[in-house]
Amino acid sequence: MVKNKKTPTETEIQKRKEKKKQSMRRLREAIKNDPVKHEDAKRKERERYHARVNAGKIKKIDNLDSRTQRSVRKKWRIYSKRYYDSQKRKKDLVESLEANTPPDSPLSFRVNTPPPKSNPEETPTTSSSRTATGKKMRRRNTYKYKLKIKHLEEQLKKEKKRSEKYKKRTQRQSAPLATPEKNVKLIIGNQTVSNEVKKRLLVGEVITSQIKNNLANLENSRDKANFVANLSGKIVKKHKCMQYIRNLSYSRKIYKKSIPLPSKKKELLKRFRIYVTDFLEMDENSRMCPGKKDTVTFRKCKKQKRYLNDSLMNLHKKFLAAHSNLKISYASFCKLRPFWVLIPNARCRETCLCSTHANMSLLVRKLKQLNIINESSEKDVIRSLCCKSESEIPKEPCLERKCPDCKGTKINRMDSSFLITEPAEYCRWISKRVNVTIKGEDKICQKTLKETVKTTKGEMLLALEDCIDSFFLHVRNIQHQYQVIDKIKTELKNDEVLLHMDFSENYNCKYGEEVQSAHFGGSKPQISLHTVVIYYRNEQSQLKPLSCCTFCEDLRHDPSAICAHLEPLLEDIKELVPNIRHANFLSDGPSTQYRNKKMFHLMVGFVAKMLGIRTFRWHFSEKGHGKGAPDGVGGCLKRTADVLS
Repeated sequence: MVKNKKTPTETEIQKRKEKKKQSMRRLREAIKNDPVKHEDAKRKERERYHARVNAGKIKKIDNLDSRTQRSVRKKWRIYSKRYYDSQKRKKDLVESLEANTPPDSPLSFRVNTPPPKSNPEETPTTSSSRTATGKKMRRRNTYKYKLKIKHLEEQLKKEKKRSEKYKKRTQRQSAPLATPEKNVKLIIGNQTVSNEVKKRLLVGEVITSQIKNNLANLENSRDKANFVANLSGKIVKKHKCMQYIRNLSYSRKIYKKSIPLPSKKKELLKRFRIYVTDFLEMDENSRMCPGKKDTVTFRKCKKQKRYLNDSLMNLHKKFLAAHSNLKISYASFCKLRPFWVLIPNARCRETCLCSTHANMSLLVRKLKQLNIINESSEKDVIRSLCCKSESEIPKEPCLERKCPDCKGTKINRMDSSFLITEPAEYCRWISKRVNVTIKGEDKICQKTLKETVKTTKGEMLLALEDCIDSFFLHVRNIQHQYQVIDKIKTELKNDEVLLHMDFSENYNCKYGEEVQSAHFGGSKPQISLHTVVIYYRNEQSQLKPLSCCTFCEDLRHDPSAICAHLEPLLEDIKELVPNIRHANFLSDGPSTQYRNKKMFHLMVGFVAKMLGIRTFRWHFSEKGHGKGAPDGVGGCLKRTADVLS
């Protein structure tokens, strides 16, 4: 009968590893002590190194590019300095120990000394006390030398900077003086030119030399900058010679900072900044981030982040079409972009995408990758199939496929010779029922998953053509809603209000200090947040937004809970706008919250009676495009609550 081998314990495994380490250490020590074996081991190591170099696993510094060479040499300098510093510290420690170690006792005293006690722990030996003293001295010296090294490094950096400054000055002063005649001869070279050309070149060089001389005689940097500014003008800019004028002075930064902008230009720039900020903050052009950590701070001003929905180039064209009376260049438009309106990047993780847009984008990008179509995004598809407009916004008849000019257009194929039956695959988002096992019971749950569809190239192209009409109608609804809401805000009367509302993600309550078990399970209570932004006209007929939020321990989001959240706000609205006659409501359209028959009944029977109005409109945003100002209110409140806790 074969017995099962006993599984080694953790202690036995550690003992085996330690034993193996000791044996390898003894083997290396024996090789090191034997000159023949040591030389043989070094030879094998060299052969192994050359083999790796020949195989390309190790690259020598000569085979690297200049940037990598600089970084490698920089590391070598750091490692070398670190090694020499450690060697110096060891040497200083040995010298300090030798200087502070007392001499040995005379032999006569050592002979008559009593024998040590039986318990060595009661009386420490001389060697142990000396070791403790040495360690203490080493720590003190290490700290002292670290401070000294840091101070010397800063001093060396300053001296290097100073020496470079004076070296540059000396280099400029010792440079041979180039006379205008010499400069003209260098320009002409071996060419044969007339005396008139030589004279004109000489006049230009003389004027340049005189300007430099006058500029050098000025002591104040502001006078120098004004002197250079007086030389510029429309003619210089027209012939693109502004760079030569700026090069007359070394202080280009001073030139930019010291010349104040005219008051008219300041006012114009300020007005443009207001227009650009209002344009980019529109929900049509950028989206608000709902997270409490989605903030950006600049000059002690903290703002909630917004991400652009399109490129700055397209938004600039759209801005010029919307404001035809303003003339602003693309560079100025980019410069006037507010710091909290950001360009999406790879680190910007999208978690609230529209499924219609996402599926269209995945399909179009895959077809572009397979070289079947020219368009690389869903926006390119819209531009290619709709009529071109000056505002870069497709017209509604074009999106409804009712325009006589573009209703019959189709996607152009990049290469018509591809095989229709060739297999291909793409990804799409889909909601379907999935079997899930929860606590031992099989249940069917509705889940949204990203699945891979295996099909052919021809079927992919047909799928794109089939979903274009529904996608265009979806884009048309979004575009129409943004235009209507923007029109309501701008044309809002003194007896009207607009309420933009949404539920924020439930807030998890936490203690400043809590035990470990409070972190798990249902120990942390949640609070339901209902955020509302109220737009109204004040006594001076100025459009004012008012951010509000109601919270409750009840986590229901049904119509009854919505009316309970709205009740205190409706009382405040009657105080803000006493003569209210009409109200506009804006929200997203989930069937469990705002858009259902129970909510329709409560709109008439509760909301309208509370406000005392006879007419109101309730606008539901398109599916997947309900982000707006209330999301920023929720993120700001959660962040403030975290700080206060």
